[in-house]
Amino acid sequence: MPPRATALRSCPLALHSASMAEERQSTGGEARESGPEREPLAGAAEGDETEGAAQREVHADAAEREVHAGAAEREVHAGAAERGQHADAAERGQHADAAEREPLADAASGHEEEVPQLDPEAEARRVAAMSFIRRLGDPVLKSSATPVDRFDDPLRRQVSRMAGIMGDAYGVGLAAPQLGLSQRLLVYRVGPDAPLVVLANPELEWASKDHETLDEGCLSIPGITVDVERPIYVRVRALDEGGETRMVEASGLEARVIQHEMDHLDGVLILDRTTRDERKRALRELREAERAREREQAA
Repeated sequence: MPPRATALRSCPLALHSASMAEERQSTGGEARESGPEREPLAGAAEGDETEGAAQREVHADAAEREVHAGAAEREVHAGAAERGQHADAAERGQHADAAEREPLADAASGHEEEVPQLDPEAEARRVAAMSFIRRLGDPVLKSSATPVDRFDDPLRRQVSRMAGIMGDAYGVGLAAPQLGLSQRLLVYRVGPDAPLVVLANPELEWASKDHETLDEGCLSIPGITVDVERPIYVRVRALDEGGETRMVEASGLEARVIQHEMDHLDGVLILDRTTRDERKRALRELREAERAREREQAA
């Protein structure tokens, strides 16, 4: 009987979006124009006509001043409205910049979860878990692992052990070679409430042409992150811990974690996936961290 197949699907991770302020526009006051009220002066004397003409001129001057005052008022309101629009545009630009930075901040934690402030017991578990993980320079991390051919109780115990070490070390994924085991076996959990996923002998069936570059860290290179470009969507066929076929279609962080851990099965590290400048920077930081530890031990 052919093996039973199970499938896991995940939706793309939602990115933080900028809060866009609604565009506000202030309107200026209406122009108020008034003209002198002219009444015919019938049968007036010449002196009265002269006086009436002078009076009309005064009224005309007053009306002209009122028109100018209305225009000035409108100009003041227009200037205030323009300044308000510029302020709104600047505010929207600040929100957009913040939103653009947030996904990067989120991605910076990448593959190695940010370690929160721990109580002494949790910190002791983290240190103990990290002591089992092979570090950069160990030959097993540069070797191709052998396929899993037995799906029995020892394998299930191995999966449980890997999941425990990964959780105590605050990682989101772990491959068997990172524990010194030459097995094409990996586990991951992309969130505290997400299920544990086990992939044995995984094969990449499809990867999208859409790529993105994000920071990645690694439990085998603690304290270091580098830019790594990877496909955003992948489809992987593998076996679970019981030997049953499992198909995983993943995107976002889950797709990145799967590709990262599958690299470990082929002896590939994030330093092999990044640019030359990023690799040089990471190695320099590792040397500086090592010298700092040596000085602390000597003190």
